[in-house]
Amino acid sequence: MKILKKFALFLAAVMSFAPVVPAMAQAVTLSDSSTATSVVVTREVTGVKNPVTATFGYSLAESKNNPAVIGGLATGFDISFNSVMPNAEKVASVDYNLDLSSLTFTKVGDYVITLKEVSSSDDANYPVDTSDEYEILISVRNQLDDDGYPTGDLTVTLIPQVVNKDGDKTDVALFNSRADRTFIELEKYVSGDNADLGEYFKFRIDFTNATEGDVFTISGQDSTVMYHGDTIVTQSSFVVGQENYVYLKDGQKIELGIDADDYSELPIGLSYSITELDVSDYDTYIDGATENNKTSTTKTTESRSGGQMMLMNANPISQNFTSFENVKNTSVATGVNSVILPFVIIALLGVVSFAIYFAISKRKQ
Repeated sequence: MKILKKFALFLAAVMSFAPVVPAMAQAVTLSDSSTATSVVVTREVTGVKNPVTATFGYSLAESKNNPAVIGGLATGFDISFNSVMPNAEKVASVDYNLDLSSLTFTKVGDYVITLKEVSSSDDANYPVDTSDEYEILISVRNQLDDDGYPTGDLTVTLIPQVVNKDGDKTDVALFNSRADRTFIELEKYVSGDNADLGEYFKFRIDFTNATEGDVFTISGQDSTVMYHGDTIVTQSSFVVGQENYVYLKDGQKIELGIDADDYSELPIGLSYSITELDVSDYDTYIDGATENNKTSTTKTTESRSGGQMMLMNANPISQNFTSFENVKNTSVATGVNSVILPFVIIALLGVVSFAIYFAISKRKQ
């Protein structure tokens, strides 16, 4: 017992001279001490004329070199466009405030969170921005007392600027991609010995899954035409949900969905139909088909990123191109052209007359 008492007295004496060691640091929330608690993320879609509707997905990933796991960090978030109208420069934009105020930290050190864009709800029209990524920087430090000793209380600071892939600091995490757009072409040919090459033909174009009110440019047709005796001022814009007609004569072609600055306007994957009206007195051939009397075709717009290949006298490879040919010939049952028909009749009469004369001559003998 005496030995234990002496050891206890010795231990007490030693502890009386030991320095004060702060307690283990407690978790601290970003909003407890940082003046900056959020990051601005901007998503832009360029090259668009009509309102944009799409959702982009983003990932948030902790660096493996972080001192400890960050508490409360979500794995990602979305930025949504809901019929966002582009500006005059054909750019639609949405700002998103990434709130990090509830993140918690338990160890001193420098933390890095990597921000990337990983998905698009309509990647065919609005591609994912894979070229940009950013680092969000957060610093956690131990508070010091008046004598410069750590107190065990942590302070956390969000660096207000993010770092891009080039290592430069920027105020906004900007993601951007150009919308993939296309346009369609309609070509017109007229042939036949009785065809009127100066006659205008009327076409109706319909989209089945476009957004009502969207506007697309029409170019290539004459500004005024004569159709069935009426003078018609043609349309320079196609408005989805309204009746839209174009008028073409032999050798003409229109482009629908490309403006004067060569910006394509039609989304990829639009289902559209082209119908030629009032052509009962013509044989109609579409895209080089051998069968006639089909006056309508339905197609789906596709990307032009791979280029356009056309085949002579056959269906075009691209779904964005359509060719109508109207043929008008005057013929008889034998297939003899009307231009030589009078000469054929005269020749036949001569043969008959000769046969009669020959028969009479034979009878007299």
